[in-house]
Amino acid sequence: METYFRIRYEFSKDEVHRRIREAVSRCEAGYICVADGNVLTHVQHNPEYWRIVYDSMFAICDSGWVPLYLRLLYGIRREQYCGAQIFQDIVSSEQYRMAFLGTDDVTLQALREKISSWNPQVQDMLFMALPYREVDEFDYLAIAEKLNQKQIDIIWVALGAPKQEQFMNSLRPFLKQGVMLGVGAVFNFYSGRLKRAPQWLVSLKLEFAYRILTEPGKQIARCKGIVKTLPLIFRIEKDRKLIAKLTRELQSLQSRHIEQDKEELITAFGQSPEQLDSLLETCESHPETHFTIITDDARFWQLPANVSIVLMVNDQ
Repeated sequence: METYFRIRYEFSKDEVHRRIREAVSRCEAGYICVADGNVLTHVQHNPEYWRIVYDSMFAICDSGWVPLYLRLLYGIRREQYCGAQIFQDIVSSEQYRMAFLGTDDVTLQALREKISSWNPQVQDMLFMALPYREVDEFDYLAIAEKLNQKQIDIIWVALGAPKQEQFMNSLRPFLKQGVMLGVGAVFNFYSGRLKRAPQWLVSLKLEFAYRILTEPGKQIARCKGIVKTLPLIFRIEKDRKLIAKLTRELQSLQSRHIEQDKEELITAFGQSPEQLDSLLETCESHPETHFTIITDDARFWQLPANVSIVLMVNDQ
């Protein structure tokens, strides 16, 4: 996996499917985030949501801007793997017992009829409408009992971000097994309720314009947030690249000193809350040394007396 823009991505399609197969074979319960522009935006501005996304098995890249930025900043090529495509790939594989959670009965029935042509076994699988309510109002135990009874391998959740990631995070403790994937509007696309943007618009990174035309009430505010966030994440990653380079050079200089002066320089980018806590505990256990930590996020930290923070960016 690779961490960019505060999200842990798995870009390799082969590795995505290998890890899903492995989790299913071990009867593990977890969730995968399909990180589109909306997820990317919420991660930058909502600390609790960032924790939820970071706590997933991994994220797949459903944003055309991320591969473009990585090519501009690092000269590397990474591919987008959109939610609609992974949905079709997994359903068509005929390898898994699946459940489909979200939207309403009419949409789910149309979806069942459509995707049964990909995989006839779908006719006998679980389709569960999720009526609109706040994320903390769902009966997670009752939902999990239905899924556990059928020993579901793959659980598709279509509630839209950030709600579907919050839902999956809340449901996971009640599951005995099952890999959840949040796929947003995919049920609406394949049921025929919504039309997807033409491929030429997708290739020009203009799918959001099509979504605004087809769902103006829902999409204008969302796309406005995405457009405002894109320059921010580019600047953050550019600064991160520069700081990482400077840090390597400083560490190289430090390693050449014969006498240690009890100063340590540490970089901590894209760390999970648990990793940050462990790092600070390690620093606190060496009070004779002063640690300077260069990071991209210090909002959750309670710092020991022997630790200083150099905040890489201000993402207000």
